[in-house]
Amino acid sequence: MGDPIARVQNPYPKNIVEFVRNLPKEEITYDEFCKYMKNCKWGAKAFFSSYYQICCQVGLYYIDDDNIYHPRFTKNITEEEATVYLRHWFSRYYVPNPYTKGFDKLKNPILVEQSFYEYLKNNEYNSIEDVFVGIFKEPIGNPDILINTINNYSTLIRITKDKHLFIKEEAEKMEVMNSRDDKKAFFEHFNYNSISHPHNRIIFGAPGTGKSHKLNEEAKIFGNNYERVTFH
Repeated sequence: MGDPIARVQNPYPKNIVEFVRNLPKEEITYDEFCKYMKNCKWGAKAFFSSYYQICCQVGLYYIDDDNIYHPRFTKNITEEEATVYLRHWFSRYYVPNPYTKGFDKLKNPILVEQSFYEYLKNNEYNSIEDVFVGIFKEPIGNPDILINTINNYSTLIRITKDKHLFIKEEAEKMEVMNSRDDKKAFFEHFNYNSISHPHNRIIFGAPGTGKSHKLNEEAKIFGNNYERVTFH
């Protein structure tokens, strides 16, 4: 039985803000990182025995093969900024990855959100447990964490209180080609300017519905490496 997302902390914006606040904001050696975390909110022992897993799963940092710590953020972030990041993160989150156990029946990593979408679109099912097994090829642990994450951040699917699943909007097929053990590839998979991220997007709606605000918030998180074109 595998856990798609670690149980220790829900990936809620307030928790991500707290993790970022306590993590180093620059590249340092792993030994320096360990010393730094002695003064974190949880203490180094608790952090490296449990909290590190969810931090790595949401892509807040990774340790490379040369034992160098690489952070996602170089400054503290707000809950609103964390929400923007988490929506992007979940659209690209895959299992198995370097920070999950189990899922041995999956030949290759699968994008979680995309896999739910494809399964609901192409299969009949009797229960949410059928969907879990159909996607992950085995029962999963901590399904409530995954359900909460889907309902908070997925743009494609939703799960109701009575465990009914439905598709919210259509999506194009995406795939992940990384190996499950590649920490660097997993971390970079969440880079906003990743080559596998759509290069162009069309955001449409009536005036005053928050289109510019959405783009401005994304720019705060992922940098200003884009050009905005308005057309009518």
